[in-house]
Amino acid sequence: MGLQELIIKRSCTRHGQRRHYRRLAVIFTILLCQFMIAVIIAASLHDDRYPPTITNSISLDAKIKFLRNNKQLFGSRTVVAGSSLSLNNLDVAYLNRTLPWAAPCVNLSAWGMQIESTDFFLDFFLAHASHVQNVVLIGQMVDFRSGQSGSLFDRKEVWSYISGREDLLFRVRHFNLFKSLKNCQSFHRLSDTNKRYEGLMFDETGSVMLDIPVSMLDGKRWNTYGLETETNEEAYWGLEAICVKLRSRNLHYIFLVPPVRQAFRSHVASFHALEDFKEHVRRIVIRNGGIYVDADSQLHLKDDCFVDMMHLNRNGARKVAELLAPLL
Repeated sequence: MGLQELIIKRSCTRHGQRRHYRRLAVIFTILLCQFMIAVIIAASLHDDRYPPTITNSISLDAKIKFLRNNKQLFGSRTVVAGSSLSLNNLDVAYLNRTLPWAAPCVNLSAWGMQIESTDFFLDFFLAHASHVQNVVLIGQMVDFRSGQSGSLFDRKEVWSYISGREDLLFRVRHFNLFKSLKNCQSFHRLSDTNKRYEGLMFDETGSVMLDIPVSMLDGKRWNTYGLETETNEEAYWGLEAICVKLRSRNLHYIFLVPPVRQAFRSHVASFHALEDFKEHVRRIVIRNGGIYVDADSQLHLKDDCFVDMMHLNRNGARKVAELLAPLL
């Protein structure tokens, strides 16, 4: 084979390889585009029915979507914030009906919110709610275990979602296949019930009034939930920071300690820790111009108002609302 023929053959080979690589690149690009389109469609269909996976809490994600679906609540005069002990333990809808001067009311609470998380979410809401006059914080020892601060989400991004102006890629960024499958299995069921501890059937304020039958009460939760006595000193500093900010905004604010079952007092360490907690919180709130309410000591609720050691049923939540109402 001559030199010229060899050069031509190698040139053809390289040309053929380049065509082969171009075909592979085209195929890869088409598959990638199809995959991205599929993800966008899946994320869109998922988020039409379920909360976007913005945080690590399905309860908080659900509350964010609740605010998107009820944007009028940014015109609220009264805001309630805290953990599930606030989500379940105050009949905020009762306040709406009986206190027209304090309405509308909104409940920003979600499961597992520590005091610094409550601060973050409340601060985010107040930045977009100019009519707020009253803030009700509800907390127990279990909400003061962590003193770590940090953001729950990107505020600008979440506000764009709530206001309905999120960009196309928002749902893709917050689409988690594992969580979406879990949501498909559980969220629809949880959002339609208040007969489970994990129920997320929000009323018009964002509260969940639990109505768990006696036969479905969890014995372990009934006897042990909340008996842990440790709190974090940094969490108290977090409460102080909240109180200072609320006072600087000239907001009328209340910190309410929700009731515990009377059986809680039979545990000496827990009882003394609770009393120390109350006094610590009371001093912080009072010196910063707030109102402190010890609903635990004032109400002495019986067991028929509880679903576990610290969470109330609808009856108990109404009694707390009745105690709070004259202070708003």
